Amino acid sequence: MGSDNYSFLQKGYKAIITIEKYDNPYTHTKEDKFNKLSLSFMTNIVKTGLVALTSWGTDNYISLLHDPVRSGSDTSAKILILKIQSPLKLGVFGNIPRLYYRINNGNYSYLNSFYSGNDTLKFRLPGQFPEH
Repeated sequence: MGSDNYSFLQKGYKAIITIEKYDNPYTHTKEDKFNKLSLSFMTNIVKTGLVALTSWGTDNYISLLHDPVRSGSDTSAKILILKIQSPLKLGVFGNIPRLYYRINNGNYSYLNSFYSGNDTLKFRLPGQFPEH
């Protein structure tokens, strides 16, 4: 048993699955209708799909390597390092990857890297004040 893409993967086909489950409380309910979709989120899903299909068709694969930020009581600022393995050069200015994050169940925020060199991006995740 698996997701919609499972049977394709089992037969050796490349497959991706894109879902809005975590950002849409209407998923798999009677109210799961077009007018309940986040169009900006769905636009990003379409862009991601196009990138995946393009990379599969041209054998230009990209690997993103990083150490996940662990949840815990340490709320100090963190430096996050992203290593990108790709036959293509990193974008510049608006085309360079951003880091999206959220605190607890809040809204997503994003950061631009403060360092970009060769295959490495560095992001400064701001510290958080403990809640009282």
